Amino acid sequence: MFPSLWYEGQPLIVLEPKSVGTPVIVSDGCAGREEITNRVDGLWFRSGDARDLVRALKAFQTGDIAAMAQAAYAGFWANPPTIERHVDGITAIYGDLLERAASIREAERPARRGIAPRPDPDSAATA
Repeated sequence: MFPSLWYEGQPLIVLEPKSVGTPVIVSDGCAGREEITNRVDGLWFRSGDARDLVRALKAFQTGDIAAMAQAAYAGFWANPPTIERHVDGITAIYGDLLERAASIREAERPARRGIAPRPDPDSAATA
């Protein structure tokens, strides 16, 4: 069970049980939710709602734990987290942000109709 009130970046406490086929109960307000598909490889409960946590615990007792365990194990090992994939993902995010920023800067430049463009603040620092 992962009842966090905070949104952590990469919830290893959720990934480790999945890697050995253990379903996890997670709060819907934490990053662990991104790693668990509700009623497939674990359960979600409403963050800060003790009654909903009790509901999830009861559902866990009566649910098909074997199927959830198999789904947790298969889901983890179908696409296991590696440092290479992590770095590739972060690099892709920053690459996308840089492309968007370049597009915005280009769109903000005056049309080439005799209007002098504004000086680029980045090039002024290096001049």
